[in-house]
Amino acid sequence: MVVCGVGVVVAAVLVCGVGGGEQDSPGWTGIDKFIMDYVLRWGAKSLHFLYLPEEDGERYVATVRAVVFRMARDRGLRAYVLSNLGQSAGQLYRHVPSGHSLLVASLRTDHHVHLLSQVLSEAQAVRYHWLLLVDRDSHHLLHQLFLPHNNQVQVASIGSNSSQVELWEQYQVAPGLRRHSALVGRWEAAPVGTYLLEPNASRGGQIKKGVWGTFLTYKHSRRPDMTGLHLRCLSEEWPPFTFVEYLPDGKVRVSGVLKELWNILQQRFNFTYECRRSPDGEWGGQRKDGSWTGMIGELVAGRADLVLGSVDQTTIRSQVVHYSHPLVTSTFRLLVRRVRSPVTGWSSFSMELSSGSWAALAATVAVSCLALVTILRCADEHARCPTTEAPMLVLGLLCHQGYPKVVWSTSERLLSWTVSILGVVTLAHYSSVMISSLALSHHTHPISSMRTILASNTFSFGLVRGTSTVAMFKETSVPVYQEVWREVAARSSDNLVPSIPAGVHKAATQNYIFLIDENIYNYRYAMDCNLMVVGPRYFRLPSTLIFRKGLPYTHIFDKELAKMAEVGLLDREYSRWRKRISSCNTSSVSPVDLESIFTALLLLLGGTLLALLLLLLEKSVPWLVRKINCRVPGRSHRRPPPPPPLFYKTSKIRRRKYH
Repeated sequence: MVVCGVGVVVAAVLVCGVGGGEQDSPGWTGIDKFIMDYVLRWGAKSLHFLYLPEEDGERYVATVRAVVFRMARDRGLRAYVLSNLGQSAGQLYRHVPSGHSLLVASLRTDHHVHLLSQVLSEAQAVRYHWLLLVDRDSHHLLHQLFLPHNNQVQVASIGSNSSQVELWEQYQVAPGLRRHSALVGRWEAAPVGTYLLEPNASRGGQIKKGVWGTFLTYKHSRRPDMTGLHLRCLSEEWPPFTFVEYLPDGKVRVSGVLKELWNILQQRFNFTYECRRSPDGEWGGQRKDGSWTGMIGELVAGRADLVLGSVDQTTIRSQVVHYSHPLVTSTFRLLVRRVRSPVTGWSSFSMELSSGSWAALAATVAVSCLALVTILRCADEHARCPTTEAPMLVLGLLCHQGYPKVVWSTSERLLSWTVSILGVVTLAHYSSVMISSLALSHHTHPISSMRTILASNTFSFGLVRGTSTVAMFKETSVPVYQEVWREVAARSSDNLVPSIPAGVHKAATQNYIFLIDENIYNYRYAMDCNLMVVGPRYFRLPSTLIFRKGLPYTHIFDKELAKMAEVGLLDREYSRWRKRISSCNTSSVSPVDLESIFTALLLLLGGTLLALLLLLLEKSVPWLVRKINCRVPGRSHRRPPPPPPLFYKTSKIRRRKYH
């Protein structure tokens, strides 16, 4: 029987099984009033009736027909009556439209229990709101049904007459655990001849048949007790969100930002858990045959319930696991070995000028020395300038050390000016380049983006095996990323490292570019002055905890984690752990290290030792000459006169004769 009316489609299902026969429950004769008020209060948009007329009593069939007729006449709703469930309980949901649907079922016999067990075991059952009609003598039948934590079933407990009804919610965290019950509503029929108006109804109000004492809709907050639930979790280290300590029995002890939030959830819901690593130590990637590795593979296989860690969300992962409320945003940077100054040792004092410039400068000094000797001797025939002293005079002018005599001739003055100006230009350039090369600590790295990786033949590029970044490179539609993966990363299996520490060590010791999560770098590796990150940020991905798909209590964890993020608990824990972060305090200028000036110090030491050696020779040679003169007859033993000054005029000094 199908009754159609004009207006919004509303459907509810009334499932009646064998066993009722002609024995109608005496309290159910007027239950049509409660059902109509329930539909009005709950605001259903879909209503179906299913019954077996050959098995149910006449009074019960009359109740169903009355509800269908009044829904179409008084409410302007469209109602459907289905008289057969079919071979499979899952076929029921083919007749129920998606949306705000209401399903009503009676529970009076063991056959009802068997039938509802099939229907409620379907994965689609939790998407619809159910109303079970039970008399107070049949409450024991409810214990034969498993109602999961996320069920939307309300039980209408009908008294001896249909004038009073109580609404209850029941759930179990897992089969075999304690059943939790809560009273969520009361309904009492209005006296005969009394008409009540529902103020929130459309079209100016609707006539009600009874009075609601309380009426609570489904909320996860009313189901906080998970006593007896034991969760199997997996975790890997991803600082500062998770830190893993390996225990001798193969389990792990987790700490970090997410562990602090998980402790709050444990205190709130009273469950237990136990964490371990995945067998292969990976986060999870899809193989070519469609199977999964790592922790995601453990969830898909049903060997674990959740991953306690910051798992990046990708499209392909979302198809096989359930992601909770996003808590963290992951961005990735290119980690490289910090560029050091290529100038070390003697090169730090010779790289300021090229070899050609040094040769030209030496030639200029030689020409200046010859010119100085020539000018001094030609300008005044009485002036003397030893050839060995000319280089010292020219170098003194180049280094701004002055000139040790009064200049009288124009040619000598012009030469000294020329050499002095050359010294100003040369010394200014040399000093500026040398100081900057010795003091500056920031140097440009040849790798600055993905494109420069393609253009470089020196550096290799790699990722952590079995992570979201590998999946992103494989699935990306960006041509540059595709080419980097094909031409660089996938060329050698050594480019995919097993863990983050392995990738960081490889980047610090080899020409290797490692893609690292920026949160991890800031927390653990920013203080390492041998490493640096370059280029822009890549792959902005939301990260959070993940659960095995189909678990009935994931919704309550999602709600609580979202509430924690809203009230600031996540920010508080992140700030508390972030205090441990330090960084490599490298400024634009740093002290000159010993390695840079060691060659200069060695040269200074060598010059000093050579000067001392020459002094020894100067003192020892005259002593030997005197000894020889003493032994040869006829030789004079008188000391030779001291050498004349560097510049003097012979006309002003008397010549002494020595005998």
